[in-house]
Order: sequence, then C-alpha cells, then structure tokens
Amino acid sequence: MNSRHVAAFAALFGAALCGGLLFLATAQAADETAATVERGRYMVVVGGCNVCHTASYVEKEGKVPEKDWLMGNPIGWHGPWGTTYAGNLRWGPGMFDESGYVSWIRSKRTKPPHPWYDLGQWTDQDLKALYQFLKLLGTAGPPSAGFLAPGLEPKPPYYNLVLPLAK
Repeated sequence: MNSRHVAAFAALFGAALCGGLLFLATAQAADETAATVERGRYMVVVGGCNVCHTASYVEKEGKVPEKDWLMGNPIGWHGPWGTTYAGNLRWGPGMFDESGYVSWIRSKRTKPPHPWYDLGQWTDQDLKALYQFLKLLGTAGPPSAGFLAPGLEPKPPYYNLVLPLAK
C-alpha cells in the first residue's frame, strides 16, 4: 500500500467515523426531543389542562383524540370578574420561540378560574416541554372568545361561578 492509498483509506475511515458520530448525535437528539415532547404531553394530562382547554373533554371522560386537544373551549366561566374562556393553547408556540414562550407564561396573570399561580410551580424544563408538545400538535382551531367585562351578559353556554352570600 503506497502513501496515496493510506491517505485515501484514512480519509474514508475518517468520513465513516464522522458520519457514524453524526448519526449517533442525531439519534440522541431525536431521543431527547421525543422525551421532551412526551414530558409535555404528561404535563398537559397531570396538569389538567384538557379539562378546560379541550372542548367536551370532561363530558367524554377524557376520550378526545389528541389531535383535538387544547384548542380552547366555547363554554364561558362567569363571575364577579366578568366572563373568561379557556383559550386555544395551540396558538402560543406560533407567537414565540421557546425561551420567549417560557417568559410569556411566567409573566401571565389570568382571571379566574385559570390557576396561573400553579404554573409558577412548573420548572422551565416543564414549560419548555409544554412548548415542544404544543409545537408538535401544531396551530389549529379558531382563536378563543374574548374576555367579557363585569356586567356584560355572556351568550350561553357558560358556568355561573357566583357564590351565594353567607347567612
């Protein structure tokens, strides 16, 4: 084997080695992405997000296809604060990159009955996983109904969350 053959062999071996390492790095990144998405799916389920943000989720006892999750809910929540609607969460990732989404969620102060204060317990990794899961689901569904100020009567259906006065 002459020096030209050795050089050619070394180049081929190096290319194969780099290609193999690139394949392993790509496979590892794909595994990490899949794990992150699965964590996001888990956070949605255990966080109860579907209960309000997926139409008919409660009535169907959770048997709503994943493709229909988190597109908002037309049923309003009416109380002294006005009327709120569970928003379409699938629009969020289209408005922000991952770090912007985490910052946006951290800064939100929503009206009842949304437990925005519970999201403060989620780690940045949890919120990034939520972002990746929502991104995988993709933007779908119409924008949610807007907030109605106190004193404005919502169109049915809505839950009336006014507590009776204590006697």
